[in-house]
Amino acid sequence: MFCFYGEPGFIEMRTEDWGRFADAQVRTRTFLLDGTELFNVRPFVGQATDLDMPRDLPAIIEASRILSKAIRRPFVRLDFFESEQGLMFGEVTQHPGRLPLLVPEWDERFGQALRARLRAHAVRRHRRGRADAGLWRPGLTHS
Repeated sequence: MFCFYGEPGFIEMRTEDWGRFADAQVRTRTFLLDGTELFNVRPFVGQATDLDMPRDLPAIIEASRILSKAIRRPFVRLDFFESEQGLMFGEVTQHPGRLPLLVPEWDERFGQALRARLRAHAVRRHRRGRADAGLWRPGLTHS
């Protein structure tokens, strides 16, 4: 789940982890929170049409919202796994910037989502009288 200032934005499902295996044949499916499938999001990565939507999408969205608000960073990727025992949290990735990249259209859409959440966050902080108005920098705590 890609989250922007505490709000889930996009879901990316993968068949494998391209960071751990040199010969991985990663395929993905990407969705908006309402379940709308997105196509051609990453160049050179096949579409994993055989992957089903998560069984408990509302739980993933809610867990992502809670975790990403607690982390208090402009952008994070939260990894979850489905198992026979249920939903399992995997990891937080604050800088998921290595290949494969996004196609230009989706790179722009991710940027728009981040800017929109940044504006909303800044407005909330400004209304609270915070001088930093929602800008993040190392060492800054947000409330």
